[in-house]
Amino acid sequence: MNAFESTVDSFGPVAPPRSRTVLVGVDGTDTVMRAAAAAFGLARRQGARLVVTFVAHHSALAALSPAVASVFEHEAAARLHAELSAQVRSFAEELDVPVTFVKTFGDPYTVLRESADRGRWRRG
Repeated sequence: MNAFESTVDSFGPVAPPRSRTVLVGVDGTDTVMRAAAAAFGLARRQGARLVVTFVAHHSALAALSPAVASVFEHEAAARLHAELSAQVRSFAEELDVPVTFVKTFGDPYTVLRESADRGRWRRG
């Protein structure tokens, strides 16, 4: 699987058709995972669906040694995506929250802003 290929997975129950949506970006850091936990709680309390987005991106190291950085970044992104996916699935099932887990590539700020602007996420 290409670490920089977009994927969408769904976990937990099916969200009601007109439920609200809570969006949270994740990168595996402690601070962001606490924000994701808060987003899970908010979605659960409000009966909302949760969209969890992981944005893979190239680091500044890629400019120094593109071939080496590319292999390292691909492996790191794939490993992090697998870990985050497992955690999100576990939380969705444990808390009974409908979750759409999105993996995409780009600038995290831009991707999350565009996702929030779009505001409509379908299960699947």
